[in-house]
Amino acid sequence: HLMCLYPFNQVSAFATDADSVKQFQAAYNGMIARKGDVTGWSMGWQTNTYARCLDGDKAHYNLQRALRHSTSYTIAMGGQGGCYYNLFDAHSPFQIDGNYGCTSGVAEMLLQSYDDVITILPALPSSWKNGSVKGLKAQGNYTVDEEWSEGKATAVRITNNQDVDRQVSVRYDNKVATYDISANATLDIDLSAGLPTGVNKVVNVPVSTIKTIYDLSGRRVNKAEKGVYIINGQKVVF
Repeated sequence: HLMCLYPFNQVSAFATDADSVKQFQAAYNGMIARKGDVTGWSMGWQTNTYARCLDGDKAHYNLQRALRHSTSYTIAMGGQGGCYYNLFDAHSPFQIDGNYGCTSGVAEMLLQSYDDVITILPALPSSWKNGSVKGLKAQGNYTVDEEWSEGKATAVRITNNQDVDRQVSVRYDNKVATYDISANATLDIDLSAGLPTGVNKVVNVPVSTIKTIYDLSGRRVNKAEKGVYIINGQKVVF
């Protein structure tokens, strides 16, 4: 039932309307009830879901348990989680889902873009006070590098990997700004003083030029109603 939280985006921590906020809180309460004492694929799952809940410390707790040395090298399906000396996930005996899931969870802790907004350090654990990461991928074919110090983002580099000029929306510390970014160009943002105000424009596409229409989840639709869509590679507000 929590697939609506991850990997889908039907329930979001960034929701603002009353019903969506209640749905998110219910999903988060469901996560807390599980207490994180799981193994294998479920460890990776909870790392991702806690990251989507913006709870970096609980996501980190799951990651720590996934990386502890297993106490069993025989088939034991409960209470014997962690990993072996070769870092294979111990369910046991082995579940690659745990390895892939926890790797995904780390990425979700540092960057999220499922709602078509690149969110910087959404679930940074308190123990990761200083650091940097390069080469994270964001939806829309962007590459993102991040730097942070004392738990606060200091710089972000966003590369547009498409051959078209676009606009990119960036979220940090509950603020969103939109910036122009040229084809195959890199946008450098100094976050040491918070998120700077970007350029916020609505792109008007003549109806006669419309060829393909997609919603923000990447699904093709027949017509655009009220909302935000991607038309001919451009974000359009109706």
